[in-house]
Amino acid sequence: MQCTSPFDTQAGVLGFLATGTGPNDLKGNYGILDQRLAIAWIKSNIDAFGGDPNQITLFGQSAGAQSTALHYLTSDMQSFFQTAIIESSPMSVPFRTYAEYITPTVLLAEKLNCTIGDLTCFRTASYQDIIIAQTAVNSMLTSWKVLFFFEPWLPVIDNMIVHDQLLEMVSNVSFTLKPLIIGTVTEEALGFIYGIWSTPVSPRLYAEIGVAIFGTKFLKIIERYPPERSGDQRSLLARLATQWVFACPTRVFARKTATYSYVFGYPLQTNGTMNSSGCDGHTCHGDELVFLFESFWANFTDTDRYISQTLATYWTNYAKIINSNPLSLYHDCFQTNCKTLRYDLFCNLIYDNPNQLLQSCNGQVYLTFNKIMSQSTPINKLEYNYRSFTYASTTPLCDTI
Repeated sequence: MQCTSPFDTQAGVLGFLATGTGPNDLKGNYGILDQRLAIAWIKSNIDAFGGDPNQITLFGQSAGAQSTALHYLTSDMQSFFQTAIIESSPMSVPFRTYAEYITPTVLLAEKLNCTIGDLTCFRTASYQDIIIAQTAVNSMLTSWKVLFFFEPWLPVIDNMIVHDQLLEMVSNVSFTLKPLIIGTVTEEALGFIYGIWSTPVSPRLYAEIGVAIFGTKFLKIIERYPPERSGDQRSLLARLATQWVFACPTRVFARKTATYSYVFGYPLQTNGTMNSSGCDGHTCHGDELVFLFESFWANFTDTDRYISQTLATYWTNYAKIINSNPLSLYHDCFQTNCKTLRYDLFCNLIYDNPNQLLQSCNGQVYLTFNKIMSQSTPINKLEYNYRSFTYASTTPLCDTI
């Protein structure tokens, strides 16, 4: 029997507020400790529910993917799971240092009428007041580092639970990494960009935003992401942010692991029923979850249902037998631990051959299923056309930033 064991952990201020390492400090990473305890409980008890304690897959998306990646790379967590799935992790968003937590902690203390060293004041505040204060502080951090603004409350590097940034950890790991599925969607940042800038971004404003974020490095970036002479540049800004925050670091991470990699590009059609911030008919952050968990099943087209069933089959097969594809489609490459990138672009699956998370020992291979493309084509570089966007580069932002 296959069991799914979702669990809730403390998030935001409740899970990650950190004031220091002293005896009277909040040391942070409480959300990570929650997760560790839940994983250990599953390991000890899942057999009572028909599950196999020796066949546990960790799975997280977005901030949950960051946590999954952290457990995946932590040596003393290796006995608690066998495989992992990391979906849409914003790996460019850095974990904090204690010094970097000073600014948000001071602001939070002011909103709660506390002083930083008064733990009793923090602990006696109601969770409603904490959430209200957290929301206010988040809106006050606009002049802070841009990636910190993206996720204000994250794990802190305490050298006990969290030892480094994820990309540094995966580069310096000293043990054999377990099987992994890791990937992104094609337009991860689109909803965030349209949420931040509700009105069109001019070419001049696009350049100003780029310089403010990247400084002189933007001179190289703008060569690869040049603005149009006129009109709204938000879609371009979203493509840049997708590469910077999600796709590029995910590719770097994938190259260090024995992994299945994917890019999900099937657009979600909601006909305006969701507050999609420009995402209706696109593939934005979190959209693959709608198909994975069949959230809109009653409103799905036949193609939508096929996408949903195919994606769910990949994930469940992987959890059961560490192979995403149907048994008849299995390849020997993964058994040889060949470390290459393996991608699947889920778009419009109207082809004679079944889809699969393809594995290749000869280079980077992508299965592309896109309405724009007429056939599935192996590609040796990261080259694909998406809508009006033409993109051809192995690491467009990695080499630049």
